[in-house]
Amino acid sequence: MAEAKNKNLTISLKDIILPSDWNREKLGDIKGLVQSIKVKGQKVAITVRSHPNKKDKVILIDGRRRYAALSEAGIKEAIISYSEEKDDTEAFLTSLVTNLAREDNNPWEISCGFQKGIDAKKTVKYMAQICGKSEGYVSQHLAAQRIHKKLQNALKVEKIPLSMVRHFARLDYKEDQAFYDRLIEYALEGMTAQDIGDKIDIFMDRKAKTAPKPTGGAKSAGKEKDKAAPKEKKAPPAKKKPGPKVKVTDYADPEVRKLVKMVSKDKALEWMEYFGEKLISTNSARKREYFQGVLEGLEISAGLIIEE
Repeated sequence: MAEAKNKNLTISLKDIILPSDWNREKLGDIKGLVQSIKVKGQKVAITVRSHPNKKDKVILIDGRRRYAALSEAGIKEAIISYSEEKDDTEAFLTSLVTNLAREDNNPWEISCGFQKGIDAKKTVKYMAQICGKSEGYVSQHLAAQRIHKKLQNALKVEKIPLSMVRHFARLDYKEDQAFYDRLIEYALEGMTAQDIGDKIDIFMDRKAKTAPKPTGGAKSAGKEKDKAAPKEKKAPPAKKKPGPKVKVTDYADPEVRKLVKMVSKDKALEWMEYFGEKLISTNSARKREYFQGVLEGLEISAGLIIEE
């Protein structure tokens, strides 16, 4: 192998080492590229850097499709161009930037690339600058690292859009497993990212309302008594909002679902807020079951639950 590193050189394919953590899982169809190389030869150099430990070996930075096509075409040597980067992470990010420019990577591969930068103490701002993207773009892809593996696998094969990821990233799978699993089913069945986000908004709001309020210690309780304000006259009870005129029954029954009339999402949300408050305030197990049934019926009638 020639020693000069300021121009394109030729090197044996066996001396080019692929990174173990390569950021592309799919090469796509390279048949056309193989045929072109057989007929016209290699026209664009593969970018490499010197191997830090193995003499006369290089590590591939950019050009894995060309590398694979050369190998499949039975060509033993490749035209290479050297990069001066010596840091593994910087070389990896250079590869990622190159692929982003060609839009060859899918969202999951981009997410893994940015996560590698985070693991190497690179900031979101830094990666956004070198990639020519916004910080929001980087953060949205990094959110895919926080979702459940079931969704990550779906993102890998592009069964769900990246826009859905930020909604799921708000949930904790361990705490919200039943709700999370149900949403995964809806997502894979084709529910839009916006509707997924709406359901999570309702769930998070209801979760916040039912969470136990923090209580202070004995000292803080004493202080509260000392600062107790004079009793105020109780305001007259607010008029009850009218709820949906439906008989609560088993909304999981397919026959019942057919009878539920669709209502506007705004009206359903208004009713859900009302019955959500009723659910929180009651101590009766029977009434809780009743109100939960009403809420599920409202979700169905507003189209927030997909009927089977």
